[in-house]
Amino acid sequence: MQVSFPPIQLPAAPSDQSHLVGACGMFFDDIDQQAASLSGWNQRYVQMSAGVFRGCVQRLRVGGIGLFIEDLQQNVHQTGLVRPDLVALGVPLHFSGDSRFCGKSGSVGELHVFSGANGFEFHSPKRHVMLGIEIDRPVFDAMFATDSAGQAPATS
Repeated sequence: MQVSFPPIQLPAAPSDQSHLVGACGMFFDDIDQQAASLSGWNQRYVQMSAGVFRGCVQRLRVGGIGLFIEDLQQNVHQTGLVRPDLVALGVPLHFSGDSRFCGKSGSVGELHVFSGANGFEFHSPKRHVMLGIEIDRPVFDAMFATDSAGQAPATS
């Protein structure tokens, strides 16, 4: 079942680009549908524990930046490759059990970088809640731009 709110048109930004705001909450009993719900992540989920899959993704997107909370209620092995024009980060908010991100043991509050040319591999425990942060590459580059000396540009 998907609950979706239509995008809200905001006034034009100073760069003369219009930004859309959208929010939705999606609940899943199909692991493949949940994996596909994060567009641009090109990921595959494989359930590793017995039982019925249950999951949820809640999303909010504002002008090139997206936040989501993903809740998994089964042990899942995740692999994927985030599209190159997106910077994707994750912070586990809650989990019980063993978590491994790209071969390293994970912990609550740790930053995971899902972007990169080699993709990612993530083994989540049976109960796992993560905050995801998606930043369009042009927005990310503008936010963290530096000059050749590694200094942020001067602001007026």
